[in-house]
Amino acid sequence: MWWCSRAQATAPAAALAETAARPGFRGCRYLAADLALAVPDNPAHAVTREYREALHRLLEGEPVGLGHPRPARAADQLLLLIEGVLVAGATRCGAHPGTSLGEPAARVLDCDRRSPG
Repeated sequence: MWWCSRAQATAPAAALAETAARPGFRGCRYLAADLALAVPDNPAHAVTREYREALHRLLEGEPVGLGHPRPARAADQLLLLIEGVLVAGATRCGAHPGTSLGEPAARVLDCDRRSPG
């Protein structure tokens, strides 16, 4: 049985929350580029795709290291949570969406499940 501490899951979330709450935060440049460039074969989309793939690999590393049974799925969910915080941080000034990230991130990593003993 695998497990992680809530601190392991929430520390990166706290850093992202701080970033998204900074005055003048304008969101993620990669998300903005994808939304602004409507032509699917625009070369910028290859750059944004590479960014997301690299971020996914990075995010997958933690669940793999924890022995998560579905690390790729966990990374998909974490990436979705992160992108949501970045968008909300840019569009909902003063809302501090990152402060709500820790709990769902911990759920994705199933931090409430504890190892025996």
